[in-house]
Amino acid sequence: MSVAGSNEKKFAKVLNDKINAQLKGKLNFKSEDGGVSISVDNSLVSDEWIVMFEIDSANMAKLIAGQYTLLNILARDNEKTKGKKLLFVIVHYYKNYNSERTSKNLSLINSSYYNGSGIPFRAFSSREFYEYIDDCNTEKELIEKLTKVQQNDK
Repeated sequence: MSVAGSNEKKFAKVLNDKINAQLKGKLNFKSEDGGVSISVDNSLVSDEWIVMFEIDSANMAKLIAGQYTLLNILARDNEKTKGKKLLFVIVHYYKNYNSERTSKNLSLINSSYYNGSGIPFRAFSSREFYEYIDDCNTEKELIEKLTKVQQNDK
């Protein structure tokens, strides 16, 4: 198994063990002609939200910037997301990764191209994420905590 696959499984196991998360798995979004597609590694769905998780194992802040751009184009107003608010959460497993780097990249895209109305996002190192969710006991509490805070505030 690749490092990426191993970290995705580790992430799912932690959420399942900690809060009995009912992860929905990968989500894939395609352009109308099917020529362009983008996916996220895992997701949680509530009545109000779709929380899309990307597990980064290889220091890919630039790739995630492109992914964020495509998600804003393909995931918003998509049949799969109709009637739901979206949140994009990136968890970096790359050793000693500074999640602020991702936040700055996505903030620039959001402010420059979407006038601040792009998909809200949160970026964490794996250590930061596990500390952040430490007080969550249910999937509902996790979704509420992730979505009630303005993007980029920790």
